Amino acid sequence: MLADLDESRTRTLTQLPAFFLFAVALGGTAGLVYSAATSLVTKESEETGRAIGLYISGESLAGLSTPPIAAAVGTLLGWRAATALGIVSAIPVCLLSWRFIQSRPPAQPEISLTEHQIYGQIT
Repeated sequence: MLADLDESRTRTLTQLPAFFLFAVALGGTAGLVYSAATSLVTKESEETGRAIGLYISGESLAGLSTPPIAAAVGTLLGWRAATALGIVSAIPVCLLSWRFIQSRPPAQPEISLTEHQIYGQIT
């Protein structure tokens, strides 16, 4: 019994660095999505405040509802089913985004991105 406990602790300690690495990567990429999404929403909608409010509400609702749903599916059907559910639910979102979000030409093509970032911070 003690050997099982030691093995469990060892396994947990070896998985901890990977958990932190992926948590930091997830947090970093989640932060990048907000800027791009609010930029898209403001360009696509005439009611900017309402559009951003709906986006933030939807993002919050997804963040609150996804973990319990994934945990329930994982508990009942296993982690593979929970992962498959995440993938299957992401496919229609990706396809709808690809279909309905149109590419736009740059607003100021004569200015490089680096110059735009530097001068945008100064002005």
